[in-house]
Amino acid sequence: MAGKDTPGGIQPSGAASTHALAAVYPHLAYGDAVYAEFVAWEMRPEVMDAVLRARVPGGRRELVLLLMWPTGHEDLAEDMRPGGLTLAWSPVTGWSVRTAAQSGRLNVDRLAAPAVVAESALHLFEDGLDSGWTPGEDAARWEHADALAEACAGFARQEACG
Repeated sequence: MAGKDTPGGIQPSGAASTHALAAVYPHLAYGDAVYAEFVAWEMRPEVMDAVLRARVPGGRRELVLLLMWPTGHEDLAEDMRPGGLTLAWSPVTGWSVRTAAQSGRLNVDRLAAPAVVAESALHLFEDGLDSGWTPGEDAARWEHADALAEACAGFARQEACG
């Protein structure tokens, strides 16, 4: 049957393909959680992508999440619409933000809870990159932060041995 997970059948198991995807893209679940949080806050990115990016030509790759609101996106503040907005995450740099004219870092934990990332972005959307917003002292980390940090470290070790 289409869509049914049948480990003993002739079709590949959905669980098996999910595990294979998570092995290559361990940051995908974090991206999905952050994307879902943005949707809940009615700040729907037009693009959410989990990718492997080369740090330098021919060099090691790094895990990257990209969430993009393109030029003219309705969820952006009027003055931010002409340049669009991209949020990027990697285990190396944490969360960063880029518009056509500016770039900077989100002042959140590298593995911040999706709600913290969304709240930070809301302030960017409304007040621009210079808003100076910082999360409260009780700002949570993502509930699976330790597992993701371990998976990212394993990925980095594998790339070093590559």
